[in-house]
Amino acid sequence: MANDTETTAKNAKTARVVQFAARFCVVQERETGERYLEEVCDEDGCPVTYSPFVHPGMAIPADATKVHGITDAMVVGAPRLVAVADALIVKLEEVANPRRFVLFFKARLSIVDLVVSKGCKPAFQRKRW
Repeated sequence: MANDTETTAKNAKTARVVQFAARFCVVQERETGERYLEEVCDEDGCPVTYSPFVHPGMAIPADATKVHGITDAMVVGAPRLVAVADALIVKLEEVANPRRFVLFFKARLSIVDLVVSKGCKPAFQRKRW
């Protein structure tokens, strides 16, 4: 899963998320053992994405809006980050069963095995790749 966030500030200690965007990928392996990434697509062949607005619980500063274009009006009624995270887990369950996902966090690459059990939330096991 490649992800990106838009926030209220550049400082990680004070910033709050206003949009979370994800695009789902799986690790595939060729007969040669070489690994590569493949986008997860829906039945129409379109990449599976998830990119909701998030209510930050505060006004979005004007200087942040100048960077990403997201305004207070755009996040009115949007869920808080905890609800977005819960929905992301549901989305992972929909497209996984059980596939191997790759998470990109600021150029740090990990392989994550997604284990889905009936009625249970997935358990993530982080590995270096």
